[in-house]
Amino acid sequence: MKNLFMAAFVVAFTFALQHANAQDDVGRWYLGGGIGQSEEDDYCDGSSTLALGSGRITVTNCDGKDTGVKLYGGYHFHENFSVEGGYADFGETKGGGIIDGTFQTSTGSRTFNNDPFTVKEEASSLFGAVVGRINVRPKVTLLGKIGVHRWDYELTPGGVATIPSSDNGVDLFYGIGGEVAPFPNEKIKLRAEYEMFKLDDVNDTADGDISLLSLGLTYTF
Repeated sequence: MKNLFMAAFVVAFTFALQHANAQDDVGRWYLGGGIGQSEEDDYCDGSSTLALGSGRITVTNCDGKDTGVKLYGGYHFHENFSVEGGYADFGETKGGGIIDGTFQTSTGSRTFNNDPFTVKEEASSLFGAVVGRINVRPKVTLLGKIGVHRWDYELTPGGVATIPSSDNGVDLFYGIGGEVAPFPNEKIKLRAEYEMFKLDDVNDTADGDISLLSLGLTYTF
């Protein structure tokens, strides 16, 4: 999927270089959307077996990637800057394995005998950012952004894991990318971006940073 996104962007980039005409977007609003691959960076890291007291959790399968989508809008208030806000849905990550041994819980001890469990995690974000722009050619723009986002997180267990949880918070996010206007109507632009969304202290236990590599369209009006 990553290779497909980059190939499409390179084709549009090359076309735009060959058909460059100047356009001033200052004072204009824009709307856009993108789709791509999201990945929770730390989801599948670490040892496959975790010892907790006299118990042991063994992870037998893990998938930290999914399809992510986003919608956004913004305003060009300066030749090199715009403000932007939007919503991103990162899809879900999945994992599973077995639990063996005795664990202490809030309701007392519980013993497992190689019992299966599954876990599904979902996350989304409402974000706002300042976007910096450098026009390397009239139809080609490099982007950099930094801002804050409010994230929502849900964990849905299965098997012997029976306690769901949810959390939310506000953290930083940042990204880099580029835009090209490959069509005669320069209001339509193709945008490719790589963004990193910080999720600190999820359920007061761990960080779950999520990256999103996306390709989409922006319409300026």
